[in-house]
Amino acid sequence: MSQMFNTNDLSASLEALLAAAVDRKVAPGLSAVAFDRQGVFAQAATGIADVETKKPVTLDTVVWLASTSKLAVSLLTLRAAEKHDFDIDSHEQLVRLVPELGRDWEGTNVYDLFDGKDEKGDWKFKKSPEDKITTRQLLAHTAGFGAFFSREECAWLMETAEGKEKDMSSLASINTPRVYEAGKTWQYGNSPEWLSVLLFRLTSLPLRAAFQQYLFDPLGIAPDTLDSFRTPPMDAQRGSIAMQVPRAQEFIPLPFPFDTPQYEAEQPEGLFPLASAPLWGTLPAYVTILQSILNDEGPVDRNGSPLLSQSMWEEARKDALELIGTEIPQLPFSQSTAPVFATAIEWLKKPKVAREGSKHPFGWSLLQAAVLKEESETGLQPGTLTWCGMADIYYFIDRSQGIGAIVTTQVLPWGVEEILDLRDEVERWVVAKNPKRAA
Repeated sequence: MSQMFNTNDLSASLEALLAAAVDRKVAPGLSAVAFDRQGVFAQAATGIADVETKKPVTLDTVVWLASTSKLAVSLLTLRAAEKHDFDIDSHEQLVRLVPELGRDWEGTNVYDLFDGKDEKGDWKFKKSPEDKITTRQLLAHTAGFGAFFSREECAWLMETAEGKEKDMSSLASINTPRVYEAGKTWQYGNSPEWLSVLLFRLTSLPLRAAFQQYLFDPLGIAPDTLDSFRTPPMDAQRGSIAMQVPRAQEFIPLPFPFDTPQYEAEQPEGLFPLASAPLWGTLPAYVTILQSILNDEGPVDRNGSPLLSQSMWEEARKDALELIGTEIPQLPFSQSTAPVFATAIEWLKKPKVAREGSKHPFGWSLLQAAVLKEESETGLQPGTLTWCGMADIYYFIDRSQGIGAIVTTQVLPWGVEEILDLRDEVERWVVAKNPKRAA
């Protein structure tokens, strides 16, 4: 390997990029890992992991992977489905395990649809037509569920919730009306929480144990580096999530308590881990999963055996929205009903070539990641999988170029322009430093 490909030199270059952003007060601390099909070719961490203690960020810092966890949840769901002969397109099989998603379930609210407001300003509901929710729709975010941070209806529902409905890990909290009829359009929402219920009943394992048995052990992920439950060694390496003061280059500790449900072994009855954002871990550990997606034949375990059948892998990686003839538009990409958590943004990914009148839409895969339909301004190719998480964590997997990366700041709110610009800087750097291109 020539000096050009020396991973130490590339890591130093990546660290310089991140350090410059910390100096500009884009974030108190940053870490990133870049990889190709052969492995990690650059990784760096700089700044502080905790704005109170000033503990430094390292590559061993445990971060909240937030919604980037969805890809792992999808792999787990698809692998478990194949292991247990479960059809992701069968409403009947889904309802057999999760009767709460059936129309005949007493007390179900999921077949109510939001239907405007009454004279008091409260939301009204109507019964949905004869749609039948499937696991594919839950993965594709076409089941019609919304999210409190991007839909006014869902924010209202959360504000007016009482009792168990306020506990986001309870079954009561996800037994909610939907924004759309199933199978009609894409809507980012809380459908992964139903996957948590399904996985528990399909595998007869708590989500934590299912992750371990179906994904982490086969991929050789070391203990205490990736988990839905933070072990004591993980807590010792944990950074904190900071909050950016609006219109100020200043970061403060979160002014409210925040954590994900922590279930070490058995899950309390009626409670389930948040499968929309369950994982905590180090970036290098999670890259083990992300990098597996670069394999042409799909993810394989440490012994070289495929995690998914070829047919399931083909289903997983393609644009699932083509089946129903819809796309994810930009301009705007997202709205925000909870600005403390998320910012409304126009673009998730700017195109290399802007076309007048086009909203430059994306697709969406069963891996719960956006699928680029055109080259991005940063050089990512069509077919690239990319997604993000609320704590300002972003990844991409460009199978065409054989590269990927993940970068995080652990800052709220999500989607601040300066942090999106930093993400784009990292993407350009990874594309430019691609060992395959430089060979």
